[in-house]
Amino acid sequence: MKIRTFLFFVILINLFSCSDNDDDNQSENCLDSTFFEEYTSANFEMGFSTWIYDQNLQAINNTYQFINNNSTIYSEQIDNSIPWGAWINNTAL
Repeated sequence: MKIRTFLFFVILINLFSCSDNDDDNQSENCLDSTFFEEYTSANFEMGFSTWIYDQNLQAINNTYQFINNNSTIYSEQIDNSIPWGAWINNTAL
């Protein structure tokens, strides 16, 4: 019974918190190109993995170029030379 009462109030609160009023749309700041003008540099580090988005040389080059231009640290994705078959089949490496 307590769970039903709790769920009832959670649903009730959610229903009353919904609004059709779009006047306070906070995403408008994202469309304003001058909103972040005061920030000239990031106060954090950004890291990426070298996991490629496609299986071709252009994707590899694009990935490394993006990492070179936009990251302060990266992790290298190494999939070749890993003996997956040996581990899965419990055979000698």
